[in-house]
Amino acid sequence: MTSVDEFSEHLMVVTSYVGLYADAGLTQVLLHYDYERDKRDGYPDAHLQIPATSDSWTSLLTRRRNAKDELGYLHLPTGGRRFRPTVEDVVEFLIVERISDARDGWREVLARSRDSFLGHQLRAAVRRFPETAASQLTRMGYAVATP
Repeated sequence: MTSVDEFSEHLMVVTSYVGLYADAGLTQVLLHYDYERDKRDGYPDAHLQIPATSDSWTSLLTRRRNAKDELGYLHLPTGGRRFRPTVEDVVEFLIVERISDARDGWREVLARSRDSFLGHQLRAAVRRFPETAASQLTRMGYAVATP
């Protein structure tokens, strides 16, 4: 889901979901990345959930009275608003872990798509932190004019 930013100038993602399933019917979830801008329940805006069990996690979680009791209920942080995992990251994971076959040229296709996303995110970060961007560009030898 998208909306316009606080300046009514750019689209921004409000929520997104990338799920990996074991079946074509999408009933056997293996993991999912969620992004919910300004998540109100205290969990990280960008997070990963893996509906699985782990003896180590169960041992740790059952030591705390109010902790969740399974790994699958935890919201594992994944980098925040700007530089969170992408669909391209999930596809690359499936290929490099040999879970899925790759097509010729897959690395280049993923790199182009990922670079496009990162470019959008970088522009948004610069809009939010222009002084930081100007400072870094100046250190790199670029001439930066201020408005």
